[in-house]
Amino acid sequence: MKIAILGTENSHALEFSKIINTEEKYKDVEIVGVYSYDEASMQKIIDAGYCNYAAKDPHEFVGKVDAVICTARHGDHHYDHAMPYIKAGIPCFIDKPFTVDTAKAEEMIAAAKESGALLCGGSVLKYLQGLENIQKYIADGGEVIGGNIMAPIDLINPYGGFFFYSAHLVEMMLTAFGDGIKSVYARCLDENNKRVTFIADYGDFDVTGQYYQGASYICTMYAKNES
Repeated sequence: MKIAILGTENSHALEFSKIINTEEKYKDVEIVGVYSYDEASMQKIIDAGYCNYAAKDPHEFVGKVDAVICTARHGDHHYDHAMPYIKAGIPCFIDKPFTVDTAKAEEMIAAAKESGALLCGGSVLKYLQGLENIQKYIADGGEVIGGNIMAPIDLINPYGGFFFYSAHLVEMMLTAFGDGIKSVYARCLDENNKRVTFIADYGDFDVTGQYYQGASYICTMYAKNES
């Protein structure tokens, strides 16, 4: 399988390249090229021996690859980078945030349905160990009386502000507690504090959450004590 990586400005692109080139289970996958507006980040991947071609245009690989990994640091580039591949029916993995514009996300999904392109991505933290325990408890009919979730945030940055890190917490919450949210109340008292708090109303219970300055990802479920 031949793939291209579009948007190499962050550490994800280099790490994905390393995994593909060094792990036995990906021995049939080849990175045939990379693209980024940041030439230095492309050169790091080339210097590491993970690829030998840097493209000048993100759409250069249409018709030449079997799939693409779109991992631009700013989520607003994902739509432009990936859309020609989606329309051509080429599978696309799109890193977080999927986009920073709901309308663009809907267009990408609609285009994938029309072309048959496989489309996935977002935050890998939806696979965080332990979330499946909460998910299973709810699926088995367990009674939840509340939940709490916390994740880091960086509100002031050149990569889309709130969108840059917010997907991690959202995907964790949806994985653990489901998508049956009735309403959300959120507040950011001072953007400089890099802190956002919210309450997600799930109808029968609430999940409280906080984006904070830290490095840990925490998800807790409170269940009814039936003993």
